[in-house]
Amino acid sequence: MKPKSNLDYRLSGVFLALIGGGATYWQIILPIFKALQGSEYINYSGKLGVIGSMALSLGLYMIVFGADASPFLEAKFSKRALIFLAIGVISYTLACLFGMEFMLKSLGYN
Repeated sequence: MKPKSNLDYRLSGVFLALIGGGATYWQIILPIFKALQGSEYINYSGKLGVIGSMALSLGLYMIVFGADASPFLEAKFSKRALIFLAIGVISYTLACLFGMEFMLKSLGYN
């Protein structure tokens, strides 16, 4: 089922942003807080953190642009715009993952 109206796209974006934000909090932010508190063991999934941050960024994109986001989601896009969107999502995702790993290693965790 494809969303048809501007409100449908924005509500889908809210849903994606909530799911992605929850996964990002659970897999990136919580492990950092546990490390700062000196917890002995920290469990996290890098894959779930990557998926969560991608869902969060795409959800925010859909919230901001609404139905104008549809060309990217329905394969009716220009290559230049797709490249910029992909660069933005990938750079945000990698920044979250490598930032978390850098913080954990600087606190003495492997």
